[in-house]
Amino acid sequence: MNNVPYCLALGVLVAQAASFGAAAATNAVQRTTTTNTWAATQSRARAFMDNLGRIATNTPAFEQYGLRLMLAEAESMRQKWGLDIPDPLAVSNVSFYLRAGPEGINGSIATKDGRFRWAFDRNRLQKFGDTNYYPYSFRYEDDECARLAKIKSAITAQEAAAIARDHLHRLGLTEKQLHLRQPPEVTQYKFEESDDTVYPLPIFHVEWHEKDMRQPSGDELDLTRTVNMYVSGITKQVVEYFNVNRHTPFTPVPTNYCDLLGVKPPTNSLQRIGLQPWPLK
Repeated sequence: MNNVPYCLALGVLVAQAASFGAAAATNAVQRTTTTNTWAATQSRARAFMDNLGRIATNTPAFEQYGLRLMLAEAESMRQKWGLDIPDPLAVSNVSFYLRAGPEGINGSIATKDGRFRWAFDRNRLQKFGDTNYYPYSFRYEDDECARLAKIKSAITAQEAAAIARDHLHRLGLTEKQLHLRQPPEVTQYKFEESDDTVYPLPIFHVEWHEKDMRQPSGDELDLTRTVNMYVSGITKQVVEYFNVNRHTPFTPVPTNYCDLLGVKPPTNSLQRIGLQPWPLK
């Protein structure tokens, strides 16, 4: 195969076969400051992006809380989705990254072999990926695209939508609850050779748009695409999940969150805004 170094994605809208202002802390928080007061953790200068909303201290109590939360969410998905992980997720068989923010934990957890990964933002499970099959394993990789082009997908676009819908429901989420427009848009990745021959790849992108958000116009970024899944035509499983939908339930920060962080609680209403769950209603 004479390969061209890119993959094309051709979209197709499929009908469903079955029913199927964020208010974050506005001040950056110093990374290196050790303090026992909430106000003192807030930097008055603009920091690098990875410092935005960061609490300086990671106490053992906070790390235990954060790791337990991430483990519980990841283990729940392992069971509900039947992930190819033989043993329950526990401290002994995962690696993790964790930091504190005013609105909850920000971090990630992964199986020790690195195959399965979960990312969290403000106490909310935001992303999951199976690195053996998700798009980043082949995008911009000519040889891998050429290999996948020889594998016929075991499912159609309609079936990919049904699988994504089923996985969403297994998480206890519904389109109505998340204010999603139906049906979802389904895109099957394609690979094009230098002679313009196009081959379908066994991977589908399923995305839902949030219907109560303003629709973009012109060159505006489309922020309505709040729930996305990639479905493998090889495994018939969701291999990537990304959810930034503002209606998704999440675990509120505990009432003793400041104690877990070793900082004193906010003393005025402006400081307390930073402790409110996202998004503010």
